[in-house]
Amino acid sequence: MGGVAWNRKGYRHMKKISITVPCYNEAGNVRKMAETLTSIMKGLPYDYEIVFTDNCSTDGTREILRELAGKDSRIKVLLNSRNYGVDGRSARNTSQYLSGDVMIWIACDFQDPPELIPEFIRCWEEGYMVVCGQKTGSREGKIKYGCRSIFYKLIQMLSDVPQYEHISGIMLYDRKVMLECIKADYDINLRFYWQTWDIRLS
Repeated sequence: MGGVAWNRKGYRHMKKISITVPCYNEAGNVRKMAETLTSIMKGLPYDYEIVFTDNCSTDGTREILRELAGKDSRIKVLLNSRNYGVDGRSARNTSQYLSGDVMIWIACDFQDPPELIPEFIRCWEEGYMVVCGQKTGSREGKIKYGCRSIFYKLIQMLSDVPQYEHISGIMLYDRKVMLECIKADYDINLRFYWQTWDIRLS
């Protein structure tokens, strides 16, 4: 897995990974998430940035994020004036401030293991422009998980666009895809626009 690329002028530079983490009242998780992501990325041959986007938290999350950013220049913080949610406008706004060659999106609540990130990057290096996590099981209970499976199959039957079952919150977008999504529709929901692209389910 290599982390070197060349820019338009022919200069060699290290590839950069942008990890974006949406937050809302995650005071109990942001420190651990920052530590976990930093530890993972330090073990990989890439430049990186970790961008926390706070959706107007009221539990002290913002203060902790400012502290973390003050101690580590690779950690950046975007503070929304209100709660835009983790999808749609919040993700789109965040994407405009990312400087990496690829964006990895992961929730702050550890629903998806950050340890998947090296595998996602490996898939990207193999040529996949979008990589999605897919749940193969769930702790939410067999009945709820079964109902969700039926729902996905029903949508698959009714839709002309291929639907992928049990997609989780961790995703990777190549920068070209991310910019194309925004260009196609300013109000696009980045999390669900990948159906029209080649993907790798991890």
